[in-house]
Amino acid sequence: MKNKIIFFWFLMISIMMALSSSFWFSLWMSLEINMMMFIPLMNSKNFLSSNSMLFYYIIQSLSSSLYFFSSIIFSIYSNNMMIFIMTISMLIKLGSAPFHMWFPQISEGLNFMSFFVLSSFQKIIPLHVTSLIMNNNNLIPFIILSSIMGSLGGLNQISFKKILAFSSIAHLSWILTLISLKQNFWTIYFLIYSIILMKITFFLNKNNCFSIIQINSMKMTYIFKLFLFSFFMSLGGIPPFLGFFIKLISIFLIFKMLPLILMFLIMSSLINVYFYMRSFFPLMLNTKTLTKTFLINVNNFSLFFFIFNFAGIILIFPMISFI
Repeated sequence: MKNKIIFFWFLMISIMMALSSSFWFSLWMSLEINMMMFIPLMNSKNFLSSNSMLFYYIIQSLSSSLYFFSSIIFSIYSNNMMIFIMTISMLIKLGSAPFHMWFPQISEGLNFMSFFVLSSFQKIIPLHVTSLIMNNNNLIPFIILSSIMGSLGGLNQISFKKILAFSSIAHLSWILTLISLKQNFWTIYFLIYSIILMKITFFLNKNNCFSIIQINSMKMTYIFKLFLFSFFMSLGGIPPFLGFFIKLISIFLIFKMLPLILMFLIMSSLINVYFYMRSFFPLMLNTKTLTKTFLINVNNFSLFFFIFNFAGIILIFPMISFI
């Protein structure tokens, strides 16, 4: 446990190193440190985690090599092809479609805490690099593919890890769209997405709930299931939850410059909401699970995030006036 804390600390240092620099070599060094510090955190001492560690190392090493060599060539001979290759290397690290198949496969072999780090902290540096090197036209095909694959890929899944992995790919399309428009709002979108995902993974990990089949048989109080349902709805962008308002602001920003892409993004969100609701639909119909002591066993931490899911709107809603 102490070793994992040390590795996580160095992982955070690598992220701060990357965010404080724009030089390609220091960014590459940060990516390498970040990768090597995360691999020990993936270890759960079973075959699936070992397989995920090896697969993750191969994918990340390949993308880092692409970034390293394309950056060297670009520093000598500046051309658009090298910028495109650097962008591709970051999209591979992010798990963007069509380079996305490694992401759900690796996610299945991780525990929920490692999965949360993979879906949040591990994306900060590649997103930062993408915002520095990106070309507007380069990202559009990948945005459309990510929105399609992120929604359709989760339709036939019953594992929560794979559902959240494909959901992460769909949310990535929104973030990449904001980056392509040179909108700094992508940082707020990513932060709120990470907070919502953190609470979902916390609930699922605490109750050892791995699939939608288990959700109705788990020994959770009705209020805990309601909390979990509300966070999934927020992740899908259903009003009046916080996730809806970040998507609403994103729609206002995107509509001004790339209105056609909104068709793919909104349809992707609707499909995501469908397979979120499919997971909890039997739960909502089973009113017998409603206990008389409605708030029993709800700790302050859980209640705070449940309130934040609504009260956070007060913090983000004034941003609409600046759009």
